[in-house]
Amino acid sequence: MTAKIKTLMALVLIAVAAACGGSDDADSGVGEPFVEDIKNLDDERGLPPIPLECFDSQESFEQCDDDGLLPDECFDDEGFILPECDPTKEQGAESSELADDDGDIEPAVEPEPEVISSGFDPSVDAFGFENYGGEPGTVNLTTVEMQRMYGDEVCANLADGCTLSPPARQWMEQMNKAMAGGHCEGMAVLSSLFYYGESSPSAFGADATADLEFPGNDALQREIAYWFATQATYPGGAAKVNESPSAIVDTLIENFGRGTNAEEFWAMGIYQPDFSGGHAITPFAVEDRSDGIVDVLVYDNNFPSETRVLTVDRNSDSWQYQASINPDEPSSLYKGDASTKTLEIVAITPRLGVQEGPFEEGDGPVGYAPVVGRNTDSVEVWLDGDANLLITALDGRRIGWLEDGSFINEVKGATSTNLRFSVDVWGIEQEPVYVLPSDVRQFTVTIDGSQLTETGVSEVTMIGAGFNMVVADLVLDPGQQDTIYVDVESDEYLALNYESDYSDSPDIWFGLATDDADYEFIVRGSDIEPGGSFNVALDFPSGDFVLNTTGQTEFGLYDLLVVRIDDQGEYVFSTEDIELLPDDTMFVNFFEWEGDGSPMFLDFDFETNGTIDATLVLEDGGGEYVDFYDE
Repeated sequence: MTAKIKTLMALVLIAVAAACGGSDDADSGVGEPFVEDIKNLDDERGLPPIPLECFDSQESFEQCDDDGLLPDECFDDEGFILPECDPTKEQGAESSELADDDGDIEPAVEPEPEVISSGFDPSVDAFGFENYGGEPGTVNLTTVEMQRMYGDEVCANLADGCTLSPPARQWMEQMNKAMAGGHCEGMAVLSSLFYYGESSPSAFGADATADLEFPGNDALQREIAYWFATQATYPGGAAKVNESPSAIVDTLIENFGRGTNAEEFWAMGIYQPDFSGGHAITPFAVEDRSDGIVDVLVYDNNFPSETRVLTVDRNSDSWQYQASINPDEPSSLYKGDASTKTLEIVAITPRLGVQEGPFEEGDGPVGYAPVVGRNTDSVEVWLDGDANLLITALDGRRIGWLEDGSFINEVKGATSTNLRFSVDVWGIEQEPVYVLPSDVRQFTVTIDGSQLTETGVSEVTMIGAGFNMVVADLVLDPGQQDTIYVDVESDEYLALNYESDYSDSPDIWFGLATDDADYEFIVRGSDIEPGGSFNVALDFPSGDFVLNTTGQTEFGLYDLLVVRIDDQGEYVFSTEDIELLPDDTMFVNFFEWEGDGSPMFLDFDFETNGTIDATLVLEDGGGEYVDFYDE
């Protein structure tokens, strides 16, 4: 044990002794009897005592060291005095009260808990209105926000402003649908951006965030929607800390200590144990309650202008948060530990630049889908509705929900991302967004109604680099399971098969982005047999949209809409009541179509034997794009 280390320890312990009243002054109330008591205690423990007078000053401590009164057995390997040899700790244990100047005993004052704060004040820096969902009149993402987020790459043309490519527009619509459940992520992020000076509330109508008006403030609503969507972009949603609650606290302490000069600021995500009810809140201070208990002070946008508390127990590396003002609401208590990964903080600064989208061509690592929004030639699968999804790769590996309600992921590199949005955080059961790695190109999507209590309507959307596929208006009864068979070969073709138990079939949409033009195809079985098979495909090299009736046993009628978007504008073709018999194949050559008002050429291979048996010239029915959607 070196004298140098012991001297450094003396400086610390002198301060402790002074705070505890340790002195050889007669007025201190501490004298030789107390020292003798300490000696007796140390003798009972089998450790040599260190006299209290050794702590009177640095010189006294050094003299005690020279006199051999500081036994090596009383110090650990790092030079710190063991508690058993520290008389100042015994004095503190014996005396929980302090004497005033008149000698009267007063209760000891508990020290104030240590608080490290960023300076964020919910009464000033938080929004004065609460989290909201899909209320009438609410504005979310528009083409303007998409172009700002991703650049001109999302535009099929710029002839008259930006016209979004079909895959980009589909992604925007998915995000806007998700926001019907709440905008908490956008509010958590934007309030931080205002506080740290990356944006200003004055641009939206007030000098302080708390004074911003919500009704009729379209610019603010679109801004909140913009930052909500960045949780599902790359790199916006990629940088996070979720190793453990303690690691999260340590990261926050490091950043909060720098105030508004922090290099990073964070949105906090909390989830129920099954990752449902995702909710985003704004952490702004850490309060040490001692004994390993830490309170993280947060702004929860479900409770405007309030300071709320998320508690972390470092001893068990666990956390809990009461998401309701009613503690008797059992499902409103969020909790977890280092193993559940249900608490996270997500960095905000990576969202400030141009983002990458899942609909853009990418060159990311093969066989790995790290995050929603990363353009790694992965495929995103979304569900809108109350059913559950189970996705099965060609080799049998699965990701999604089993019939018993348990979740499974056997697909290496696949992820399921739960968005954070909730208004009613304990009442939301939102299906995650699945991201399949680039080596999973053939798979089935089972839409499972096992958990349904009544007939419902669902929609399945798949988005990848340069394409999107949608199966809309899926009618599902309780206990019913329908299956979509998907085959995705980049730069070659897209294929989809679906069987419906209803005579009104779902709408099937294909979107395609190419260098010369972008296309969208919508086909609907207006009158087909219940249980009939619905097969559609896009053959890129030949420029054919293919509809096949293999698996059906009766005559059927189909409606078709084709949209072309190029540098000159947007062109729409629509027709109704195309007649097909069982086992027929129809080819629509969209490359040969010349645009608005011109006819479309359809080739027919009757009985699908590989021979074109007839060609039909169909005139444009004059239908409008929006009319077809709204029917």
